[in-house]
Amino acid sequence: MSALQSSYKPVVVNVDHSERRRWPRKTVLIRAIVADLNGENVSDCTIRDVSMGGAQISVSRNLQKGEQTYLVDAGNRAAHLAKVMWTSADRAGLSFSRSHAIGLGLSPQLKFLWRLLLEAKLSDVDRIVAAGISIGLAFKSVGLTNELLHQMARHAGGDDKFAQLLFHSRRLLKM
Repeated sequence: MSALQSSYKPVVVNVDHSERRRWPRKTVLIRAIVADLNGENVSDCTIRDVSMGGAQISVSRNLQKGEQTYLVDAGNRAAHLAKVMWTSADRAGLSFSRSHAIGLGLSPQLKFLWRLLLEAKLSDVDRIVAAGISIGLAFKSVGLTNELLHQMARHAGGDDKFAQLLFHSRRLLKM
């Protein structure tokens, strides 16, 4: 046996085969909402980690594995059509099948996402006001302005709940 052969020690690399994610995840704490495919059955949630392909959320509502849902990130004005891949007591793993920017180019079939955006922002306003911050400052901190409400109003046609939320928001903004 040569000196080179006797000093050779194989390197053992531990590979975690349980990690099957395609995209690296980023740990975050982002307030968001989840809703069914019609924009109903809305619940607050927290995005705990996120990647290009999915997210882990904390949610008080029971989601079912295989269920399709929308995850609305109001801060980034984004909505993700997602499939629930796994659930535990208060968390769920979502796989995004399609993502939408909630803005002027949003398809008319998805106009309910504008209402969900407003609901999420109003939920944040309520939370901030409950902490003792003025309504005006709360609206500013979540980016809810007269201009955004005007933009949203263009998409409220036929949605009475959305119209009521817009009316309520404008009243609060005037305070």
